[in-house]
Amino acid sequence: MERYPRAPEGVPVPEEDLNLLSPADAGRRAPAGQGRWGNRVQIRRPYPVKLSVQEDARKLKALIRISLRHATPRKLFNLAVAEAMMLRRARRLPCMPYFLKIEPTNICNLRCPLCPQVTGYCQVKAGVKPSYGALPFERYAELIDEMHRYLFCVLLYGQGEPFLSGDIFRMIRLAQERNIGTMISTNLNIDRTGFAGEVVDSGLEYLEVSDRKSTRLNSSHVSQS
Repeated sequence: MERYPRAPEGVPVPEEDLNLLSPADAGRRAPAGQGRWGNRVQIRRPYPVKLSVQEDARKLKALIRISLRHATPRKLFNLAVAEAMMLRRARRLPCMPYFLKIEPTNICNLRCPLCPQVTGYCQVKAGVKPSYGALPFERYAELIDEMHRYLFCVLLYGQGEPFLSGDIFRMIRLAQERNIGTMISTNLNIDRTGFAGEVVDSGLEYLEVSDRKSTRLNSSHVSQS
């Protein structure tokens, strides 16, 4: 991660963000009163990413179990080729991905302070305005049909809440039908009758719950929407 995020060219920088930028951007001050949430491009605050070794090890073990459950000779050979090409630092790869991460939707029902949707990191990085939507099931099915012979697992989450996608259970079932494991990370804030039964019946293999509101104060802070 960069120590200093680069501000887009020609964009004034709010006063409170000057200490977050590189020296090359420090002279570009925004007009008085132009805050971070005005009509200028927001500059993200570089929150440190804290990795939990225990959490990462737990997820790695789950991925290994899922991979063994869905392994085939073709998938194992593709995995060996991919890892060999990585060691050789090859630029052109004669293999396919063996894990696939797909974001069903980038819409979320919470506003967690460290989320890239709230900090604006991804929009500033790409230089675009935020847009929201969901991946069409037909496009998802095309990707799965193209790569299912090589995939051990598909990770169905990103910046949004995956269970807000109307097609999420169809996506899980299609992966299972193609002998692909499934993994989801969710805030689990879905208030719908029968939701728990839908999750169990879908065949989802790994469910990770992100809890950022275990106290009343935290709950009121991240639930602003």
